[in-house]
Amino acid sequence: MQKNIQELAENFWWTGDPWANDLWKELDPWLWEDLAHNPTAMLNEIDWTTISDEWKEKAKTLLARYTKHQQQPALADCPAITYFCMEFGLHESFPMYSGGLGILAGDHIRSAGDLKLNFTGIGLLYQKGYFAQIIHAGRQVAARPSYLKDAMPISPVCDPNGKRIIIEIPFQNGRMYAQAWLLKVGHAKLYLKTMMSTSH
Repeated sequence: MQKNIQELAENFWWTGDPWANDLWKELDPWLWEDLAHNPTAMLNEIDWTTISDEWKEKAKTLLARYTKHQQQPALADCPAITYFCMEFGLHESFPMYSGGLGILAGDHIRSAGDLKLNFTGIGLLYQKGYFAQIIHAGRQVAARPSYLKDAMPISPVCDPNGKRIIIEIPFQNGRMYAQAWLLKVGHAKLYLKTMMSTSH
């Protein structure tokens, strides 16, 4: 079950399930809040030997819904769709959005994933995401934590030999390097590009 639960946490299909948030939270309410509602990070911290049988039964029900979704047939004669957007708002644990545009893009890709459309999203992976608001000395200030250091439900895009694909972009007198990451949203795929470094 542990492997199946981890696989589920790495597919944002669960963000559209009305009971999934409650299930993750029941594992450890304090850890759930501390890790910003990130089940991928939380499952890395949880001691699986302490998980109750009651929780496991609820998890089996969620996994059954996920399996049923995975087995649904794809729509026939569906054209390939590529959706470009600067941000995708899918869940608060993945803050790569700031407002309505990102939420709309997130709704589009989640719906496409539910319908099994041949849908690919293309966007950017921001190292610091959208800023978090905190109160310091009585004033509201913007905190910019680095989200890429945390466990995220993304995987690097690799070639058939398993080697990460690095993109070299020449500019002026130097070069920039980038790589792409994959996030699964049901049956849809979201590719996010992030800059790695520059050289002169």
